[in-house]
Amino acid sequence: MVTFAIVVNTSTAKSLPLVQIFVLILHIVGLFAIIIPLLVMGPSYNTGEKALLQFYNGGNWSTVGLATMIGLLTPLGTMLGFDCAVHMSEEIRDASDTLPRSIFWGVLLNILLGYLAVFTLCFTITDPSAIVDTPTKYPFIQLFYNITNSYAATNTMSAIIIIALVSAVIAEIATASRQVWSFARDQGLPFSSFLAKVDPRFPIPLNAIIVSFISGVVYLAD
Repeated sequence: MVTFAIVVNTSTAKSLPLVQIFVLILHIVGLFAIIIPLLVMGPSYNTGEKALLQFYNGGNWSTVGLATMIGLLTPLGTMLGFDCAVHMSEEIRDASDTLPRSIFWGVLLNILLGYLAVFTLCFTITDPSAIVDTPTKYPFIQLFYNITNSYAATNTMSAIIIIALVSAVIAEIATASRQVWSFARDQGLPFSSFLAKVDPRFPIPLNAIIVSFISGVVYLAD
């Protein structure tokens, strides 16, 4: 996944805006391609009280409160990428106007879509233990199959999520490399002259991208 993100950030750097537009469309259309089948084909649904007020401690944590706080780590992670655009500001036209607008609408759009997805899952997951103990090791895959009873539908819905995650890695590599480059340009990192160098043949901070790739691999291997 990281290697593919590096290839996109180097060989197709000039096309990154088009890639991001495609990802935005996939993000919105893909969400509805997942939640509509879940809502329409679900054999049964939770009551409002069970869906919104009942907590599930599937990890056998000492208290439900601790289980809830740990469970919040994953959704909180989805809110960490809105500053990525800031690190690309030197490559954006009218950044002082465009950046605040993009961040605002990005936050608003994902809050609305996020709540829609969460409410859908809360009402359609009628037996949490049945999907947590899935042999696939990925509860969302088991949920898709339990509701659709179709391998094709399950694979398609899972592919949407995988493509979205890969696209997020592409964006993270782009913003991380620009952050490394900007710090190096201001002599804020070791080997700054190397990291800040931009080859005239490539309109991108290639050295910073390579270092970002190596750092990601080291992190994953740790």
